[in-house]
Amino acid sequence: MRLSFSTFRCCRSDFFIGALVCLALGAARDATAQTTRVRVRGTSRIDAHAGRSGGKLVLSGIVSDDVAAPLRGARVAISLSSGATGSRALAQVPLVHAAAEACAEGGPIPVVEGADRLAMPTDDGGAFCIRLSLPSDRYVAHLEAAASPLLDGARADVPIDLALRPLVLRLEGPQAPMLLDEPTAKVRVGANMEDEGAPADVGGLRLTLFTEMGSAVADATTDGAGRAEFVIPTTKLGPPGRGELRASFPGSSLVAPSSGSTPIERVTRVALRAPLAKGGRLPAGSPADGVTIQVDAVLGCASRGCTGWPTGAVEARVGADVVGAAALDRGHAELHVAFDDPLAPEAVLKLAYLPSAPWFRPSGEETLVLPIRAESPWGRAPLVLGGFAALAWLVVTRVPLRRRRAPVPAAEQETGGRVIVDPTQPTRGWNGRVVDAHEDTPIEAARVSVERPGFEVAQVIAHAATDATGAFSIPQVATRPGDELVVLGSLHATLRRPMPPEGRLQIALKSRKRSLLDGLVTWAQRQPRHEAARGTNGEPTPAEVRREARGEEIVAHWAEAVENAAYAGGVVDARAQASVEGLAPVDAPRDPLDKRGEPSGPASGPSRAR
Repeated sequence: MRLSFSTFRCCRSDFFIGALVCLALGAARDATAQTTRVRVRGTSRIDAHAGRSGGKLVLSGIVSDDVAAPLRGARVAISLSSGATGSRALAQVPLVHAAAEACAEGGPIPVVEGADRLAMPTDDGGAFCIRLSLPSDRYVAHLEAAASPLLDGARADVPIDLALRPLVLRLEGPQAPMLLDEPTAKVRVGANMEDEGAPADVGGLRLTLFTEMGSAVADATTDGAGRAEFVIPTTKLGPPGRGELRASFPGSSLVAPSSGSTPIERVTRVALRAPLAKGGRLPAGSPADGVTIQVDAVLGCASRGCTGWPTGAVEARVGADVVGAAALDRGHAELHVAFDDPLAPEAVLKLAYLPSAPWFRPSGEETLVLPIRAESPWGRAPLVLGGFAALAWLVVTRVPLRRRRAPVPAAEQETGGRVIVDPTQPTRGWNGRVVDAHEDTPIEAARVSVERPGFEVAQVIAHAATDATGAFSIPQVATRPGDELVVLGSLHATLRRPMPPEGRLQIALKSRKRSLLDGLVTWAQRQPRHEAARGTNGEPTPAEVRREARGEEIVAHWAEAVENAAYAGGVVDARAQASVEGLAPVDAPRDPLDKRGEPSGPASGPSRAR
């Protein structure tokens, strides 16, 4: 049975009483209404070049996705125009008599789709290669990779001059991410003439290297073997994150213009500093009452002019226990820590940086010493009395309610994710996998913890981080009613559930991008004035909502922000989600998981103020 967004709204309106009735009504309504499904799409790219072999034109390349993974079986459509790039009069070239054939025996076979259009699939490595018999002239090859259910299509134009010698540039991309903390980075380029039977003189070619933003960063000249090495000042590479480097040759009277590219990842280390700590020692404080520590996160490349702020969170530990965490805001965090006063006159705190993006790398833990401030026993008398009063109130009010509490509705459990316990695999403790709720792909570096709510902070009883396969394991610990299973993912909404029984768990988290899209879709579906934005199949898109928001600037700006966050390919963490939701109308749904009204995630940390 599918449950639509209207079912979720109904069930959330009364969490405890009437949950089963609400689900029944929602299911009946869904029997006649189509369920809205929103899928976040990625992007693809084509890296192609032209050459000659046996008197024929050779077009080859690779189709990959936005993380440089090759796409097997992608359909590539090929057409040609006569003339040069930028010409106003380009004519389509008939290909039906071009004797199209695969470059290698047993390779994918091109298919004629029309008089001037061919198509062929990529091989297991995402590569394609086709040979064509054409008269000597100037052409532009138009390549198009078809879209898939998960990826947008891609296009590329390759200029060709069969009267000139074809040059191919191949970048030997860095095997590891480029560290912006270093003064320079190196990239090598290989140049060769893909012109069978002609002398391969590829020395003395002046090449220029560009970033994805079109900025020239370095020049180099090929040697007699056609190799060139670029030494790039890291200050010219751009901010931390994913990007691209493209080597370009402008062409000459004998050699055709050419370019080649490679994806890169720019990374930097992040160090933590406590401005108020002198020589690593904090001002004296009482950890039982709570201590606030000002923390700055500093980019390792900042001394070289790198701009921007590290994102993520800061975590404090005493021994193996997490005693506080806070989100970074423009590189700063106010970290509140609380734990029992130790018997020793001082406590040693370890501060750790928890990045929300792979291009921010922790440079190591920061060690701080907290001198324990002596306190009069009478100073705690009001707190002790207040604690007894609160405990009595809990016993009188909350315990009876716990006995009458109804099961959590299935629709409510799907909010933000779900937890499934496999009763056929009992274990001591909790282990299993954390995956994306929609794509079923593993989530690495997610934090799975057992939390015990308290009056001021939630105590972390046990925790574990997922590996590259999404697997985790938490040993057996003593739990009690009220303890919660909390799962934090940097790009996924936080999941909080009452502790399940020990065993193997399958945990699925909902991505923040999908949460933003779901919120927009839910809002648009219940707005009569946006009926036209629902489309014929009941699946409104951000573009449709923005188009129908005539005179409603708030709605238009919100829909545009949701579209950019979901489809532009950027990282959507807790802060980005909060920024987009801050543009929404007052009646728009927000992420309901964080009781303080902020998006959940690593920004909230493993210890939470209550």
